[in-house]
Amino acid sequence: MSALMAEAEPPTGLRERKKKETRGRIVLAAFELFQTRGYDEATLSQIADRAQVAVRTVSNYFPQKVDLLVAYREDMLSVFEDSLRRTRNQDPLRRIRSALVSSARENQRHPNGRLAQRLLARHGSYRALARIQERFRTDLNDVVATADLREGVDRPLAVLVLAASHLAVIQRWAGGEGPSLTTSVERMFDLWVHGVAPPVVG
Repeated sequence: MSALMAEAEPPTGLRERKKKETRGRIVLAAFELFQTRGYDEATLSQIADRAQVAVRTVSNYFPQKVDLLVAYREDMLSVFEDSLRRTRNQDPLRRIRSALVSSARENQRHPNGRLAQRLLARHGSYRALARIQERFRTDLNDVVATADLREGVDRPLAVLVLAASHLAVIQRWAGGEGPSLTTSVERMFDLWVHGVAPPVVG
């Protein structure tokens, strides 16, 4: 492709990067306000001022305040899905474990990870969170369907158990209980896989 043709193409990559940066700035500003003023007291106008954008810009990205909380959960799910894509040629159960751990580490690194999870439990939209959890279970189902499991294992039930256990571990961590989220997720997965993996022979 010539330099002239490259210049003639619309800079979609740049636009997408700017949109991502704006979205990230809004989310960061929102959680700073949730931390200092409280979720109920923070307004979209205050979030816009802190993010240095127009109120309409905030509304375009997040029509309701609760959408900021849901966005955090979606971001963590995207980390999980990105890991699955990178490891598609590996053993299915190892892929799941690696993806869960990657998401847990990102959750821990996030400056407002615990706060986000606590606010989600208290204020999150049930319908939106159910949609995200359904997407998570679909991801798990797709991988578990290809895994070598113990004979007679109910795969859909195994996925439900893993998804529910994962959510419970996150909620425990958000409440300040137990070890680090990464350690808890690793232990949770190892308990789960012990029940579904085929026995080791020899």
